[in-house]
Amino acid sequence: MGTSEQTAIHLASRLSKEIIDHPDTPDSDVCIDLLEELKEMKITMSLLEKSKIGKYLTKSLKTFKRHKRTESTSGGDAEEHWNCAIDMSTELLKKWKNIADKEAKLKTVEKTHNEKKPGLPTNTSEYRGRLVTQKKRFVQGSSRPPSSNHHY
Repeated sequence: MGTSEQTAIHLASRLSKEIIDHPDTPDSDVCIDLLEELKEMKITMSLLEKSKIGKYLTKSLKTFKRHKRTESTSGGDAEEHWNCAIDMSTELLKKWKNIADKEAKLKTVEKTHNEKKPGLPTNTSEYRGRLVTQKKRFVQGSSRPPSSNHHY
């Protein structure tokens, strides 16, 4: 496990403990500090998948909104802190979704590039994949492609 992965997992567990599963209202300053740490971190798609930090941040955002609603009746400076936490969370989630979308598009481009190999397919799954992309039928158990002249 790399240090960035360990950091992501550590921050995800802190999000869970200090915000989501906190028995009382979490401290808004601690929440903002945690979000600042997340903002400085370099996130990749694999980090998002392994640490599940995106899911924790989404749950934290819902928690921030709930605490903003409940504390807005008591007045004070708390609502402003929760607004800041909500804005930072939303910004981070948008940034991470863009990263995930870019990496998914890159994988799709690589996959289509690999599928367009010239020559004959090397195995049945590659053959089936070509037929599916060309919207043709695959005859199960046959060693040759289906003929177009069917006489019934």
